[in-house]
Amino acid sequence: MNNSVQSAPILIFAYNRPDKLEGLLRSLAACPELESSEISIYVDGPRDDSQLERVAVVKGVAESMAPGHARIFTRTENFGLKRSIVTGVTDALERYESVIVLEDDLVVSPQLLTYFNSALTAYADNDRVSSLTGYMFNVPTLAKRDTSFFLPFPNPWGWATWRSRWNSFIANKDQNAVELKSCQFRQSFNAYGVRDFASILELDRAGLVNSWFINWYFSIFKQSGLTLWPPQPLVENQGVGGGTHASSFNLHRFLPRPLLSEEFLPKLPDLVSIDYAALDLIANSTDVKIQKLVSQVGGLRRRIAAHLRDAP
Repeated sequence: MNNSVQSAPILIFAYNRPDKLEGLLRSLAACPELESSEISIYVDGPRDDSQLERVAVVKGVAESMAPGHARIFTRTENFGLKRSIVTGVTDALERYESVIVLEDDLVVSPQLLTYFNSALTAYADNDRVSSLTGYMFNVPTLAKRDTSFFLPFPNPWGWATWRSRWNSFIANKDQNAVELKSCQFRQSFNAYGVRDFASILELDRAGLVNSWFINWYFSIFKQSGLTLWPPQPLVENQGVGGGTHASSFNLHRFLPRPLLSEEFLPKLPDLVSIDYAALDLIANSTDVKIQKLVSQVGGLRRRIAAHLRDAP
């Protein structure tokens, strides 16, 4: 890594899955920048007494496997994922210019920190770039590329951002999405078929989901922000089928996933603009179609449950 590139602080959010946190920390140990990075691990408090033991085990994993300089914050109260991430990222960005955010169910490439830190430095002064992600859908044609590209939506599975971008989100987090009734808004917000993001935002506004991510994306969208995506994944999600918003019936977890490369380090693009060719390939991939179907089924399930709950 170039000596002028600084190591951004790493925020890790964990709850009651010690095996997942162990996998993440084991993969992070292969990243050369880990020892020079400030690390904060947030272990959320138990929802009830049945989770006390598992949360204690998670804390033990953090203490035994994280580098010695890592700071571990064990909450006595259960914040939940949305409050945990919004609070943790906001607090960190009061002290730092940028952050790298990882949830406990990820496994990362040895090149992830190199990639994130280089991109955080390269695009720090370009406000059009709102965030970075290490995730990529399984799109074999894109995986042949050697250079990253920009898309008009972010991803929560391994990401990074800057203080100025996050502060814009925090300042406007309570605004209403009055555009939800507009077909043109929905088409654009859905990234032209990649995901039914508008329906997720609708569910959030109705109180049927509690998502930090959809509000983060809405903030980015309102500012015409872009996210840098690698052509092949630098993170793998091991938690599909469990976790806050997942279901044990999630078909996405049965899809074949490409193995993370230990050597692949994407180049950074000079041109900051949407790669529409990549957007077409992603929208038409089997991976995305399955994720979209799972999301739609999940939304329908929540609406039915809410209707039955409110029925006289």
